[in-house]
Amino acid sequence: MRKRFRQMMLMLLVGVMLTGSAVPALAEDTAAEETAAADNTAEEETIPTITLKKQKFTQKTSTAKKKAKAVEPGETIVKMPAKGMGYLKFTAPKKGSYKFIFSDLKKKKGTKDGYVILQVPKNKSAKTLIKQKVKTWGGSTYSMWLGIKNKKYGSNKAEWTRKTRNTKIKMKKGETVYIFFSFAAKDTLNMKIAKV
Repeated sequence: MRKRFRQMMLMLLVGVMLTGSAVPALAEDTAAEETAAADNTAEEETIPTITLKKQKFTQKTSTAKKKAKAVEPGETIVKMPAKGMGYLKFTAPKKGSYKFIFSDLKKKKGTKDGYVILQVPKNKSAKTLIKQKVKTWGGSTYSMWLGIKNKKYGSNKAEWTRKTRNTKIKMKKGETVYIFFSFAAKDTLNMKIAKV
């Protein structure tokens, strides 16, 4: 017992000689551990989730605007409402081309796919939303079909179901695009918007 005590005291003495104090050495180790933990937390930062407000497809700007939640550039997890349909809106902070990526559909129930439609008003005061025919995998389409697996439907490849969908559109600063989602209740998917 005494031998073990002497060994402990010797180790403490060596620590004091090397650092000038036993406490600073412990404090430095603690600070390093806290910094590492903070770094890990930053790396594991969660992606924000937005639950849509229930809204059927509409061509009225006022109706979509009332229900659509705003999103910013970056990544978002989109969760469907009880009826599985709703809107988000994105307003371009700068003039340029913006890429929209939809992926990682997770189904709760119902059919194994759904679709996304982009709509824009003709101008800021326009009362009508215009469906955009977008270039995507397989060609051009109004409805980007997204599913849990790739699947063929008909002869138009652009309308086949894909596990990942992406397109890009040119936008003016302050212009808004309305993003309509039609899936089953409580489905989730990943959406990413980036300026390119």
